[in-house]
Amino acid sequence: MKKHITLLTLLLVFITFSTFILQKSKSRTVLSVISPTKITVSLENSRKTTDSVNICIDNIDVFSTDSNDDVLKHYNNIMGLTTNEVISLGYLAQEFTVKMLLNKRITIKETGKATNDCKYATIYIDGVNYNKVLLNSGFGLSQNKIGNQKKFDENLKKARNLNLVILNHHSNKYHRLDCPYGNIAHDKIIIPQNQLPNDSVPCKYCHDKEYQNKNIQQDSNNSKSSQAIIQPPLYLKRNNITAIMTDYTTKLKPDLGCTNYACKELLNLIDKSKTSIDIAIYGYREIPIITQALQRAKNRGVNIRFVYDTYFEGNRNHYKDNSIIQKLASEYKSDNIASSTQSNMLMHNKFIIFDNSIVFTGSMNLSPTGTSGYDVNSIIILNSPDIAALYSAEFNQMLSGQFHFTKEKLNTKRKFQLQDSEIEVYFSPKDKTSKRII
Repeated sequence: MKKHITLLTLLLVFITFSTFILQKSKSRTVLSVISPTKITVSLENSRKTTDSVNICIDNIDVFSTDSNDDVLKHYNNIMGLTTNEVISLGYLAQEFTVKMLLNKRITIKETGKATNDCKYATIYIDGVNYNKVLLNSGFGLSQNKIGNQKKFDENLKKARNLNLVILNHHSNKYHRLDCPYGNIAHDKIIIPQNQLPNDSVPCKYCHDKEYQNKNIQQDSNNSKSSQAIIQPPLYLKRNNITAIMTDYTTKLKPDLGCTNYACKELLNLIDKSKTSIDIAIYGYREIPIITQALQRAKNRGVNIRFVYDTYFEGNRNHYKDNSIIQKLASEYKSDNIASSTQSNMLMHNKFIIFDNSIVFTGSMNLSPTGTSGYDVNSIIILNSPDIAALYSAEFNQMLSGQFHFTKEKLNTKRKFQLQDSEIEVYFSPKDKTSKRII
């Protein structure tokens, strides 16, 4: 009898322990909050911070700052809400989700539904069903019905007192939430007006009286150190030259997002390309929004070409997603040529040429650590057909199979005058760049 009791006890302990391990294995860390219904989490059992996946919630509608015209009209028709009210509610909903989930450990129960960008699941935090919490927060709707009317009324009252504006970092102008010029800005953020930078100016179109009077009213108790977004240490845009240095101190973990200034500029260039994109990079770790932009470019008829680095021994390759760009490219070539000596040298180029006229270059890798702003990077964008032609000559050498010491030294112009800047362009290893830097 004692023997049976002992065996039963051991079995129960084993089941309990196994259940604990199973639940722990399904736990994830929330790396970023894209929206209240879309988050980025670490992969299961991964110790690599670069491994992540997007998780989405289905069957719940939530107010969002990214609401398009159709969504705004929908909420106006079914609830009588204005554009300012919908976006302000979205701002509060984002704050609610960030406070509840960001950097927290969660467990997920996948529904089986998935897209290229997202896996759908029920999210649990400390055993609590986040999906139900969101629906009951006053920010969530199901079948066009508010999940909790009382909390919604409280949220709406707060939203009406926020006094939010759209700040365009490129122009340093701020707009009303319903301003068409503010909404088409590529590099924008929504913040309370009392958190605007000191040197920001109102959009003439939507703040005409304030613009004429040059009288921008701001909260006298405002602390500029509490701005909703921290600008990078360097962001300079002057006509044909853009220089960016990302601030790695504001990003605790890498993710699959494209939220830093350098990545947004790259995304903008891809979306504006008309004829060609030549990509010369160390390698690609997929960023879904970049892949989608390249696919859109190809669909528009843009010709994509691709050169990249690989080791002679394929198992040593750091970047596993080069095949994604290969499938989009009309031509591609790696430095994995016949000689292992040449192939195992590092082809560490990071430049992209758009329409034979614009060069995007610098230290940023096309990977989660680079495009999310986790790593510190310096980027320069040059709008110059002459400079682009020199980069194209270097690119074409590699595309023809000439890498490293098999390349030829380009006997062309190396010094350029762009506005009031003198720019020199050199390529390793043929140009002995280190001596030129010294």
